[in-house]
Amino acid sequence: NYSLTGMPYWTTDIGGFFRPGSGQYTDTAYHDILTRWFQWGAFCTIFRTHGYQTETEPWKYGEIVENNMRSMLNLRYRLMPYIYSEAWQVSKNNSTMMRPLVMDFSNDATAVEQGYQYMFGKSLLIAPVTAPATSWDVYLPKSAAWYDFWTGKKHSGGQMIRTAAPQDKIPVFVKAGSIIPMGKVMQYTAEKNNDTFEIRIYTGADAVFDLYEDEADNYNYERVC
Repeated sequence: NYSLTGMPYWTTDIGGFFRPGSGQYTDTAYHDILTRWFQWGAFCTIFRTHGYQTETEPWKYGEIVENNMRSMLNLRYRLMPYIYSEAWQVSKNNSTMMRPLVMDFSNDATAVEQGYQYMFGKSLLIAPVTAPATSWDVYLPKSAAWYDFWTGKKHSGGQMIRTAAPQDKIPVFVKAGSIIPMGKVMQYTAEKNNDTFEIRIYTGADAVFDLYEDEADNYNYERVC
């Protein structure tokens, strides 16, 4: 809802700024919270793990947590062409990236009532998992069909579905009529190894996507955009 104020960039301290002390490294309940928080953070405009007077490296929490966090971090990097292009829309056209469903589906009363789901950019519907679970109820707005990002399965809009939410991922759906550019896994954004893209096209409606690229290390973009 913060995005409704016109402020596009927002985040949280993943894991909490004040953490539960040294016990956090063996507390499996906290591990579940941390993992789900990290997964949600991958679809926030600013993605960071933070904490006060504590070690927050993923490997401190054991192999399972580390692997789950690594897979989501890799996805975040792969989505950078999409994210960077959506960030350009923020700068150029006063758009916003984290979009409460009311912004895109204001005529769908059930969509408007969803307090946790949101759109990340114009194409990705995110449903954070906020309690211990291996499946999750997700409402798919009625103005479009939707594809499960993980499986590719197509669903009709205008329905609540129960979808899988295993420990290593959260529900993500793609609006029909979307184009999602994806790059390679990187270690840092300035690595710039996106010499080729994977372009995912989700059929069912006309689609267009403005892919934005620049040199990523200077202000030349100010002269051409």
